[in-house]
Amino acid sequence: YYNDQTAQEWCFTCPQHMETNSSGAKSVYECLCTNGYYTYDRTVSHTNEGGCTACPENSICPGGYEPPYPIEGYFRAEVVDGEKVKMMACTPETACPGGSDSSCRMGYDSGSFCQLCSD
Repeated sequence: YYNDQTAQEWCFTCPQHMETNSSGAKSVYECLCTNGYYTYDRTVSHTNEGGCTACPENSICPGGYEPPYPIEGYFRAEVVDGEKVKMMACTPETACPGGSDSSCRMGYDSGSFCQLCSD
């Protein structure tokens, strides 16, 4: 909850799947995504039509403004502005450790979605 005016008896509710992380929030921009959700466009997420989006399959969303990251066996596909995040399966699964940097294990080429051995 937040309120941009002082000495009020009521507060505004944050947009869908968002919350503030402290009392006394003074702006909707202090609302953050809850665990299991993310935003790919902060300007839209703070509107009544916005809010945060459910975490994509095969990923982890820690909340706040952190982007989703893949679970082991998956990598995060490149995202173009306004697109939702997608996780792609690695072949072999062991080539992708998952995690926030979405990198390939040593010996695999990230340009080939971890499917080819690096030189």
